[in-house]
Amino acid sequence: MKPFIPTLLVASLLPGLVSAALIQTLTDSTGSASVTVNDSIGTNEYGTGNSQSFANGSGSGFGGTLGGGRFYFESDATNLYIGFKPGAGLNDNVALWLDTRTGGFSDATMNDTADGGRLVITNGAINANDPFPAGILPDFGVVFGNFGSVAFELTAGSLNFINFVGPTGSDKEISITLSALGVSRGSTINFFAGYASAGGFGSNESLPFSVPLNSTANPGFGTFSAGYDNYNAFFVPEPSSCAAAAGVIALGLAVARRRRS
Repeated sequence: MKPFIPTLLVASLLPGLVSAALIQTLTDSTGSASVTVNDSIGTNEYGTGNSQSFANGSGSGFGGTLGGGRFYFESDATNLYIGFKPGAGLNDNVALWLDTRTGGFSDATMNDTADGGRLVITNGAINANDPFPAGILPDFGVVFGNFGSVAFELTAGSLNFINFVGPTGSDKEISITLSALGVSRGSTINFFAGYASAGGFGSNESLPFSVPLNSTANPGFGTFSAGYDNYNAFFVPEPSSCAAAAGVIALGLAVARRRRS
């Protein structure tokens, strides 16, 4: 179980000036999802006003699909829901790495090339053996592309398939059971993402921003030793904490309505 880390916005407003490890932590405010996995991110699916979202990416080498995109997270008693809204046409593969439990894998310890999605998630999206953020060893990977969305458990050999959602809309959504992820309530999920072609040609885009990567040309098939240097986090609280947070939100809305009347 990952320890809870308080919300940090250390560098989200100054990506060109500050490079930190953890950029942003958001907490599930409800613990009771209303997500319909249909590749269309609707109103209030991911928290009130879809506030449980991360849009601190950067880079535009492939048009800003990931660098200008947004991830959405939600959970309920049994599932984690992830949505992705591209910042431009989703013509290649977004690789999302999830660090959910003790242990995990580095880019150097994976090399599943059976298809484009597996290649991108095991070869770091930039190129083989890209450094991951310090202290982050992912356990699971999700790939979003025009083929749909697919989730894997990472291994040193052939990745373990978890779930697939075919393409039905311009947004992308997928659900994964918390038990499959090894996540219990009161846990933190750390994550970061890259973007590459199915053949492994890497973009300079990432989410959250990665100063060395975003400030250079597309790495392509070349060597880029700087890798990824930042990550975000989503906290899945205990049910009682969700209820308290929901109560605070409801009280604030009630006060606002009284003030308008």
